[in-house]
Amino acid sequence: MFSNIKHGWATFQLGDFIGSASYLTDPVVELCETLLNYNGVVTIDEEGSTFDIVFSEGINIYVIEHRNTHILHTFDDLSISDFVKELISDIKNNFDAWLNWEPCVEYEEEGYLDERKAYILDLINKLEDKYHLNS
Repeated sequence: MFSNIKHGWATFQLGDFIGSASYLTDPVVELCETLLNYNGVVTIDEEGSTFDIVFSEGINIYVIEHRNTHILHTFDDLSISDFVKELISDIKNNFDAWLNWEPCVEYEEEGYLDERKAYILDLINKLEDKYHLNS
């Protein structure tokens, strides 16, 4: 799903769709928060274009790319639970990169990184509980 996370950029791949998440959004936190509600839309900025990751009724996942045209990508063989598992794995495997994701990190604010770390870990724990991934 997420790879090449550095300098405020990350590659996002889901099935045949490939996009670039820029530092203008916080995809990890926004995805986690949305998935706790089972449905919703997360818009990822690519600086010049965007794509939406849509979670519908806790069952379906779509990506709508807004580039020169609008293209809908469907993922009928991917459950939201599997998406959550992969997202959590990506976060844990690249935790320091996501912790220091720009521009979320405000180094001048004392304790900000500790607060961000605690918040991301709390989101992961809540997702694991909600989607029964602890067993």
